[in-house]
Amino acid sequence: KAAERAFSLITQVSGRAGRTGEKGLVMIQTINPTHYSITTSLKGDFESFYTNEIAFRDMLNMPPFTRMIRLVVRGSDETKVKEEISRISDMIGKQKNQTVEILGPTPCMITKINLNFRYQMLLKSKKIDPVQSLVKKLLESYKPSHTTYLEIDVDPTDLF
Repeated sequence: KAAERAFSLITQVSGRAGRTGEKGLVMIQTINPTHYSITTSLKGDFESFYTNEIAFRDMLNMPPFTRMIRLVVRGSDETKVKEEISRISDMIGKQKNQTVEILGPTPCMITKINLNFRYQMLLKSKKIDPVQSLVKKLLESYKPSHTTYLEIDVDPTDLF
């Protein structure tokens, strides 16, 4: 969704630049100036952006071609957070079926927020039912730790 966000922000900023009657200027700093999110937003070409983005998501088996649930364990003690996400991973591994892809556990991209360490797992499937069933079975037997918190995000908008 990073490309979608970049396209949206560039389109929005360029639409606001120069509203007062004076010519506006939008400056973009990027390591990849030829990325389709930038080139199509500069042209205002939503259709080309969509065509590129949907092909990219299909290739990576990402939404809308798959459904995803993100499990995040957070807490102030990193060792306990790692232990808890490992325990959850083991519980899910015992319930796993062939239609669900499990990614992780791994540290979140932003590992620490507000003194809380964060580790995550992603559960992916073509349909939501197998993933929801897996999480439901997890929650039926899961006894949460007193020092960590479990967050469940269905079809997350970001993975930070």
